[in-house]
Amino acid sequence: MKLTVGFCSARNLTVCAFASLAIAACSSSDSAKQMTMDDQEMTPPPEPLAIPATMAVSSLERQYAETDADTLDSMSGTVFGPVTGPLVINYTEDTVALDVLARTYVTSITPDEAGGAVVEFVMEGQTGRIEFTADNIANWDDVTDDVNFYQFGTWELGDGTNPNLSKNYYELAQWFAWPAGDDWDEEFNGFSVYGVSTQSENLPMGTASYAGFMVGDLWNSDDNNPSYRSHRREVWGVLALDADLGNNTISGGVDEIWVKTSRDDGEEWEEWSDTISMEFANGRVVDGRFVASWSGEDTSSTTSDAYSLRGFQGNLLGEFYGPAGEEVAGVINGFREATTTTPDQIIAGIFGGELEAPQELP
Repeated sequence: MKLTVGFCSARNLTVCAFASLAIAACSSSDSAKQMTMDDQEMTPPPEPLAIPATMAVSSLERQYAETDADTLDSMSGTVFGPVTGPLVINYTEDTVALDVLARTYVTSITPDEAGGAVVEFVMEGQTGRIEFTADNIANWDDVTDDVNFYQFGTWELGDGTNPNLSKNYYELAQWFAWPAGDDWDEEFNGFSVYGVSTQSENLPMGTASYAGFMVGDLWNSDDNNPSYRSHRREVWGVLALDADLGNNTISGGVDEIWVKTSRDDGEEWEEWSDTISMEFANGRVVDGRFVASWSGEDTSSTTSDAYSLRGFQGNLLGEFYGPAGEEVAGVINGFREATTTTPDQIIAGIFGGELEAPQELP
């Protein structure tokens, strides 16, 4: 807040006696005006994002891209703090659930030049630092620190007709973690996204649209055999995100939903009705990161719940990547209570997109 003093000059000696009073009066008036103007210019900082309870954000400082050359491949050996969406498989209770307390998550990922990575996990309070080779990642090998077992792999986003996203500035990963030995009843599974972030002041001006894909797992959360493949189906869709960076909001959704009967490689993809979508709402952007809720919608009332996302409710957590917000990526999950044709179900996955064309607000 500034303090300024106005100056009133006397035109001749006859008013000099009143000069000090005039100066005081002008000073008071001008200071009040300046205080009012400065108070109007002071904009309170935005409220921090409320991270969904089923997700986690690393406490590490983000790595930022300054130029186009600051790609993820150019920064091997750099420690990245990811965002994570974990879930827990309980073999005693035969359930699969979103990890509401985020008991197990990834704290850091350090890629190397050979295509491997060092990944630090927190698993129910225990910290594990695991070195994965490129072959470990490609083959989803079990790697242990003699306390827990871990798997770590990466994803591409695309399909037979759409090329994979470029992913110049971020990576999409999935991981599994479980205790070593035979005496355990829980396994943790999650998706994580990390990359070279965008400084908030470098985001596109006005509005920006992103096109991409979402991929994840659709689970029956209460099953007599919650094994790796027994009831886990892969779900895929086309992502559209619209960011209004003047108002720090984000909206959009996922449509063109495809589902694989199971995770077995030989299973065929099945396209669901074009009446089905995932619609995003209440999206907020703060400091280059965003959160939104989503709901499963179906404009047809005749589609069976077994082949629809109707009734799902969930959240997404994402970030802008690249020197000027060229890419977006994040984690997404949700839940649907049992219906007449389906048990309780959950969706957990990842998404990524590329900037289409920034537009200036009128």
